[in-house]
Amino acid sequence: MAQPYQGAASAPAQDPFAPIAERFEAMGQQTKQKAQAAVAEKLQVPADYVYQTSVYWIGVSIAVVMAATLAGFRLSKVSKPEAQLLSPMLRAGGWIAGWGGLSILVGGLLLAATLAGGLWFLERPELLAELYSEHIKMAAWSLVLGAGIGLYYAMWVIPRWERGSGLPDVEELVRSFKRFNTYDPARFFNIKKGCFVGLGYDDKPVYIPWAKLRETHIQVQGGTGAGKGVLMLVLAAQAVRSGEALIWIDPKGDRFAPRILKKAADEAGRPFVFINLNPDQPPQFSLLAGANEFDILDLLVTGFDLRAKGSDGDYHRGRDEDAAMEAARLVVAHDIKSISALIAACAGVEEITEAENFWRHLRKLGRLDVVDTEGGVDLAQAVEQRAVVYIRGSADSEVVKMLQKMVVMRLMQIIKTRPEADYDRPVCVVLDELKHLLSPPVTTALGVVRSFGAHCILAHQSAGDLEAFANISPAEVRGAVVDNTTLKFIYRVTDGEHAEAIAKAAGSRRTFTEATTKGVDEDGAHGAWREQHVPYLNPDLLTHLPLPTDRPKQASTGVLVGWQNARLFYVGPLAATGPMPSPIEAPKAGPADGDDGAEVPI
Repeated sequence: MAQPYQGAASAPAQDPFAPIAERFEAMGQQTKQKAQAAVAEKLQVPADYVYQTSVYWIGVSIAVVMAATLAGFRLSKVSKPEAQLLSPMLRAGGWIAGWGGLSILVGGLLLAATLAGGLWFLERPELLAELYSEHIKMAAWSLVLGAGIGLYYAMWVIPRWERGSGLPDVEELVRSFKRFNTYDPARFFNIKKGCFVGLGYDDKPVYIPWAKLRETHIQVQGGTGAGKGVLMLVLAAQAVRSGEALIWIDPKGDRFAPRILKKAADEAGRPFVFINLNPDQPPQFSLLAGANEFDILDLLVTGFDLRAKGSDGDYHRGRDEDAAMEAARLVVAHDIKSISALIAACAGVEEITEAENFWRHLRKLGRLDVVDTEGGVDLAQAVEQRAVVYIRGSADSEVVKMLQKMVVMRLMQIIKTRPEADYDRPVCVVLDELKHLLSPPVTTALGVVRSFGAHCILAHQSAGDLEAFANISPAEVRGAVVDNTTLKFIYRVTDGEHAEAIAKAAGSRRTFTEATTKGVDEDGAHGAWREQHVPYLNPDLLTHLPLPTDRPKQASTGVLVGWQNARLFYVGPLAATGPMPSPIEAPKAGPADGDDGAEVPI
């Protein structure tokens, strides 16, 4: 059977649309290239700005703008009625800063997104990776930093300025007491900045200029264990560092003070002297050395309390004072330096021995070996050498309390007789437990010694201490202590009336409170500002201040009054290192002419 004819194999069929597709693909490639070129041209300027600007400057700018935005929005709502002209200006500035900053941030975000999209479209992954790794990371951290700064101003600084400069309320402060931990105050010592007194409520160091510190006396009030000794040692150590002579008189005896003061003296390259006035101590200094007749008379009258009191006993006090005058004459006439020699000289003078009160007190004083010497420590020379002198007395022994009042008086005499050229070399006198040290002449001297280049730190436990002097009126004491002390460091006060008096002395500030009223049928409340004057210092705060014993690591916490506005402070103790210093020992005075060395009976 014949097969049908088959011609040559036919060619494969061609896609008639292939040329068209190729043409469109070529056109698409050209279009893409043109689009990329156009995009590259448009991105050239912002890309150059971003990549040529330091990434750190970009970060700083973002942080500043973020902070300004958040703070600005809060500032746009500020309302401080006492600043009637300033408040509208601040609100306008805040509105501009807030919305302007937000606009910049949004614009920056759009720019970053545009650059990222453009680099992806341009198929430049290496530049996109660079943008992400450097710029975007920096922008993120800057946003966080700026937000933190902005929120701090928006939530803390601006509201605090808006409500006034008073201390936080008592409840807030009491909650904060637990964070007032003790610390080493020496870390903050900076003589050029001033005298460091502690950290404030905002945890920033508080410094008082030396000129302010030296133009006034300082009052420190606090009960036992409140922490006033901690503060006084901090002040004293810095006074030594600043070049002041320092004399610390301590009737109760502190186991830390001698070591801390000796360390301060050693670091300053100054002599340190430890004097112990108690009966079991060896001879250490002459109370009479360098004193003239009138000085000695004042010493005897002060120590023996011989001044007239306007009572029936003034007749006998007059005889006692006459005896003191004769004793003072004998000291100068015979160049007497020791108390035993003075007793021996007075024993043969009938005018003296018949003044029973004077003669008894003089013989009591003679029982203390500490002043039975012709040598030993020269207080005037110690002041001249800018020495650090720690004098330990007693709060119990009557004869020691008598002697320590005489020492305070002698010190005031030395200060007032310094050469005028030495007035610019300050002397700091610390009188701890003031009720055991004051006498009428000393209260008078406190008002004038500042003119002779001296300033005092006066410490006592309570307001009642200022009324506990048998021979000094409360008005005189308040005048000497309260009125003469511009700077006051107050620790916990248990007397509510005294707390109110301190708060009143701290002054007041003007503030405004919003009062709102609402009727029964009204949908909204109507507000108005009411002006008030409130104290900088809440009296309740003084009665709630913590004690160092309240918990472990609790710092000594008090309130400073007299430097700027009243402020809270807290301070930790200085480290007491090294062994306890020993009192100086001087040769005991030998028997005077006509004295067999036997003890004079009392």
